[in-house]
Amino acid sequence: MRTELTRALDFLGEPGVRFRIPVYQRVYSWTRPQCEELWADLMQAAAADEDHFMGTVLSGAPDAGVDAAADAACALCADAGVRAVDLVDGQQRMVTLTLLLSALCSALAGTDDEQLRAQAADLAERCLFVRADDRYAEVTDVQKGRPKLHMAESDGDVQKGRPKLHIEEASQCASSSSMCNLERPFCTSVLTGSDVLTKMELAPADQPTFSALLREEALPEGDGLSANLADNCRFFRERLASAADVRQALSGLRHLTLISAQLEAGDEPQSVFESLNSKGKGLTSADLIRNLLLARFGCEDQQRLYEQLWQPIEGMFADNADAPDLLMDAALHAWLEQNADGLDIQDRSELYGAFKRHVLAHPEQPLEDLLASVNAFCAQFAEHLDSHENKVHVDWAKGKLTGLVSERKLFGD
Repeated sequence: MRTELTRALDFLGEPGVRFRIPVYQRVYSWTRPQCEELWADLMQAAAADEDHFMGTVLSGAPDAGVDAAADAACALCADAGVRAVDLVDGQQRMVTLTLLLSALCSALAGTDDEQLRAQAADLAERCLFVRADDRYAEVTDVQKGRPKLHMAESDGDVQKGRPKLHIEEASQCASSSSMCNLERPFCTSVLTGSDVLTKMELAPADQPTFSALLREEALPEGDGLSANLADNCRFFRERLASAADVRQALSGLRHLTLISAQLEAGDEPQSVFESLNSKGKGLTSADLIRNLLLARFGCEDQQRLYEQLWQPIEGMFADNADAPDLLMDAALHAWLEQNADGLDIQDRSELYGAFKRHVLAHPEQPLEDLLASVNAFCAQFAEHLDSHENKVHVDWAKGKLTGLVSERKLFGD
């Protein structure tokens, strides 16, 4: 397996490559909370003028294990001189980033600034679409303007040898109404050429919506609409309503980095996928929160703050009969309920994201003071673990309750 640290824009914009989502991947499932996290990371990277690491994206060896004769989309790639590469892990992040890029290109192209309009065209050509052979070679009409990200079909479609859905088929599903039926200036140079191919592929359930969003055409109706894609695209368009946010988002995008891990001949994709996603015991919410708070300090301060403030928290719940990780999550949830505005998280999987949003929303608060606050609160929580209010949070961590409101907020102190 070959790995390298690269810019997210360089990864998506690699010339002559078309990413495909393997058939065993789930359909697009990210919702607003994940988009809010990505947006917050983007704005923070721009404000701090620092890189933000998005994690590892795993891709297959170019054209590995592909029978082009049995796959219409691969045949089109082969005919056009484009390498087909499976996106084994990282679909949700890359699709969401593509939605953000599409919204940003539209916003940039709608300005009166010629330089920004040129950047929109460049981003679209590099990261939303791919040109055959990178030599502007001529291809057939069915290959024109298909969006760069095109998801894999269902297992049934693969077994039946059905070709992947083309943009022409997607447009037949579209209604006359659209949430984003706008004229995009950069489309003039990007979509009208006879040599334009898409670069990634989504599942048939998602593809019509995805195609319409990238091309700003009417969206499918009823069961044909992929609500997550449409809602997330709308979210990014709303966030890019101001010129200041457009410029900041463009700056933030240039700071996004990832590790590109590409399989080589002989590598087993599933084994690598499992190794990346489940190394015995995954990171807990407390692990992620600890890393979030301590990573900002130098080595000496990290050691000092860990020993003085975080390690004692871990010890508070270590000897309890219940799972210590569960009790720590319960205590952190209780701290958030007391300190974070508008807390609304349904289960433990959302705890870290809520904590991170709180930290980013209060850059004026010294992280050492925040650590001290969490330490003191957890000590009180552990001491009164059997209190009714604390049991409510333990039950939340166990998945017994959702939508908690503390007694203090209901009835006052």
